[in-house]
Amino acid sequence: MNPMPVAAALLLATTLTAGTKAKIDQVFAPYDKTNTPGCALAIVQNGAVAYERGYGMADLENEVKITPATNFDIASTSKEFTAAIIMQLAAEGKLRLDDDIRKYVPEIPDYGTKITISQLLHHTSGLRDYTDLLGFFGYNSEDLTGEREALMLLSRQKKLNFAPDTEYSYSNTGFFLLTVIARRATGKPFRDLVRERIFTPLGMTGSDIRDDHTRVQKNRATAYSPHGDSWGIDMSDWEQVGDGGVNTSAEDMAKWMTGGTRLIDSLNTFEKLTSGETPRYGAGLVFAKRAGHPIVFHNGAWAGYRSAIFMLPDDHFGTAILCNAGNSNPGNLGFQILDTIFGPVPPVSNEPIPPHANGVYLHVPSGTTFTLPVPLTPIGNGRFSAGRSGLIIVEFKDRAIDVTENEAVKRPYVLVPPPKPLTDQFNGRYQSAEISADWTAFTRNGKLFLSGDRLGEVELTPLYENGFSLFGYVIEFNADGFTLSNRGIWRFPFVKVK
Repeated sequence: MNPMPVAAALLLATTLTAGTKAKIDQVFAPYDKTNTPGCALAIVQNGAVAYERGYGMADLENEVKITPATNFDIASTSKEFTAAIIMQLAAEGKLRLDDDIRKYVPEIPDYGTKITISQLLHHTSGLRDYTDLLGFFGYNSEDLTGEREALMLLSRQKKLNFAPDTEYSYSNTGFFLLTVIARRATGKPFRDLVRERIFTPLGMTGSDIRDDHTRVQKNRATAYSPHGDSWGIDMSDWEQVGDGGVNTSAEDMAKWMTGGTRLIDSLNTFEKLTSGETPRYGAGLVFAKRAGHPIVFHNGAWAGYRSAIFMLPDDHFGTAILCNAGNSNPGNLGFQILDTIFGPVPPVSNEPIPPHANGVYLHVPSGTTFTLPVPLTPIGNGRFSAGRSGLIIVEFKDRAIDVTENEAVKRPYVLVPPPKPLTDQFNGRYQSAEISADWTAFTRNGKLFLSGDRLGEVELTPLYENGFSLFGYVIEFNADGFTLSNRGIWRFPFVKVK
């Protein structure tokens, strides 16, 4: 990191007054209770811990409070640790970032094009997301699955979402495969690599890789999600790691943010697309700007765990937020902390959203949708940012929008016709050999349902003409069957049985 001006250093050194800490505590007030799960917080400034605190309960049954030493599954925030291991192994010549992944994982089908380790790191491989595949194969998050099940389904896939390096689409598959590659390249379990190369040198003594659901870990928070007017346990026994799996505490994340800067700096690398665009997803971290200041961050969600990390390198500042409440949003909490300490980002423009812009917009290649209205902030020149990160930009066209993600990848979405009253045109049996699924669509009382092995009976929500929502995925019916889509699986086909 570049040296910080003395005046700025003095300003930051005096930022966390008692009043500032009280304002931060207020951000977490909804969780600062004895009858709710909550969050742990760590803030670091100028290479030292500035504030650590726990809010709420780690274990509701045994009335154990959250502390900075409480361990949480940090889900996708784990990806930076996986990337740090891969970058170390590449620097040591134990693997090359431009290696074909089939050199290490021949179970992956030959799609007629090379897929590299670098493309796995940057979500540009085109491989379908294994978590989606496992879910629709019939595995719930609380079921026991591991490397065998994930590789089994990945080996059966017939297509990529897109040709490598032609698109960016966040996918857990790449980071899961990186752990398989690291183990096969070194002969060591991935857990040992992370413990030897990161956790032990940095003194992260409470941290571990949860690749064994039976392993006892001290100070671990139970995860919960809303259950009626109370809370229900929401834990997972999945043993695949790399895309997730790091169990750590706020105080250990503070050690990572202060002592791991050399490793974090190595993740500031990007993959250029064939279009010339360069997404700002580095190796396991997102690199962006907030009010002109570089910001590095990532978040995670799995079962009832939620997490986020924010680092402002030029300001020598970082914060980690780890939660065991499935309805929490550490990303939004983190931005509130940044607003509290650095001040809110001033508005750039007061440009109004174009009239009659609301509706469902479809990205035809992926089958994914963008629905308006959503909160939009005008940033000038007919552009609006969606969400707090500023990484999703919307530009309005004639009955269409362009959506730019990660400052580089611009995709066209077209306004699609609204739903029509249902008849029986979608009724029938649909099958997918790639996930061994056999589902039946039928109408009842003017509503459309899907039923099938390992799926149960679920109601589809109309999105647009021929398009429906299922658990946040998009199902679009066509003459041959239907496709199932989200960011991790593009136009996954189901064939109608004649």
